[in-house]
Amino acid sequence: MKLSRKFVSDYIDLDEKLTINEIAEAMTNVGNEYDSAEPFVNCTKLITGEVLECVDHPDSDHLHCCKVNIGSEVLNIVCGAPNCREGLKVIVALDGAILPDGEIKKGIIRGQESNGMLCSKAELGLDSKFLVDADKNGIHELPLDTPVGVNPLEVMNLDDEVIDFELTSNRGDLLSILGMAYELGAIYSKDVKEMDLDHGSNDDNVKKYVDATVAYYNAQASFYEENRRVALQREALRHGRLDEYFAEVMASGRSSFCYLQNVFTTANVREQGLSLALCLAERFFEDGVRGAYRVHGGGFAGTVQAYVTADKVDKFRKMMDGVFGVGACTVLHIRPDGAAR
Repeated sequence: MKLSRKFVSDYIDLDEKLTINEIAEAMTNVGNEYDSAEPFVNCTKLITGEVLECVDHPDSDHLHCCKVNIGSEVLNIVCGAPNCREGLKVIVALDGAILPDGEIKKGIIRGQESNGMLCSKAELGLDSKFLVDADKNGIHELPLDTPVGVNPLEVMNLDDEVIDFELTSNRGDLLSILGMAYELGAIYSKDVKEMDLDHGSNDDNVKKYVDATVAYYNAQASFYEENRRVALQREALRHGRLDEYFAEVMASGRSSFCYLQNVFTTANVREQGLSLALCLAERFFEDGVRGAYRVHGGGFAGTVQAYVTADKVDKFRKMMDGVFGVGACTVLHIRPDGAAR
């Protein structure tokens, strides 16, 4: 369990003179051992700066020579970040700064003086899974209203300290910041603050949020009901229960011709599939189709000889193409409207 000093301070007022190590030791003395107690960002000699000038390095195709104002002076710093440019507010690691990857020292880079480093968030040691690509590939850009010459960790609200505890299985109550606050309150004789559970109010009509929620769940219910009916239709087709299939189709208000191609794929049901296609046509085109069928070839193919009224031709052709593939097995015979076969 990791304890943030700033977070727990929202619930209990600890003496600011207490160091993070003293707090960790006090917790250990009552049975809560810790692995580490350290600053959240373990870096030194960081300061905010403003890039006053940024020009290409005369002896490099990717480096820049920058003049950076840190408040007390203007430093020459060589930087290779692609987003470095004039006007940026940046994090500056001064000569002698300790970063996770080592110490920063002033020196000469390809003939140009460099008295520090402009930093990205990744170079401060923050876990990469919390960073976006811009934080990994370039220097961090502070807000333009950031003052120069101050601690950048305070600006970014990263000036925190963290204790990493190894809790025993019987102290589940300490697996929360509030639980930690009560434990520290018992150690230092401090009261835990009452939590403010008040919420702001406004003039919005709650009905619009309720209606939106109801509409969402109604849409979800409709979606699940549709899937349920489709599943019942496919199951009925698979087992040849045609009456049950037609009942589900009529109840859902639409047909499921496309499933025929998946269901009727074996030789012993091939003829049944073609027959069923004509049955569906009769049902949904209201006596606009009459026909016979025959099957030939080794695959799922056949010839449907259908007698279709002129006003039903396009619908019938599209239906059959959707079931058996475009032009796979349709032979149409146009009959006069109202004629019977």
